[in-house]
Amino acid sequence: MRKFTYIFHSIHFIYLVLSVVLVLNKDQLNKYFGLNTSNYLLYWIMLGMGLYAILWFKDVFETFNLKRKLKNMEAEKNKYKAELYDKTEREIHLNDPPSPDPNGKSTQKNSPGTA
Repeated sequence: MRKFTYIFHSIHFIYLVLSVVLVLNKDQLNKYFGLNTSNYLLYWIMLGMGLYAILWFKDVFETFNLKRKLKNMEAEKNKYKAELYDKTEREIHLNDPPSPDPNGKSTQKNSPGTA
């Protein structure tokens, strides 16, 4: 994607430089080449809009992909956090001291997953 961006930004920069040159020299171009000024400027603007649209769509596509990656990474992070929480809770319950029973008997708390 970076190479694509680099190439299209370079093309767009060259387009902008040529636009400035053409607009500043439109009278001489009309005199030497017989170009109709309004037609070639219209086509030139349409070409620039097309280049800009390509760059814009590329940025939208790249942003969409990055958001999707971020969403997947957050889901994975939450899964690992849940596993870590479950593991620490299990260890805490296994290390609990026996609690006294009101009937005078000593019982140990059940750990998760045991009956």
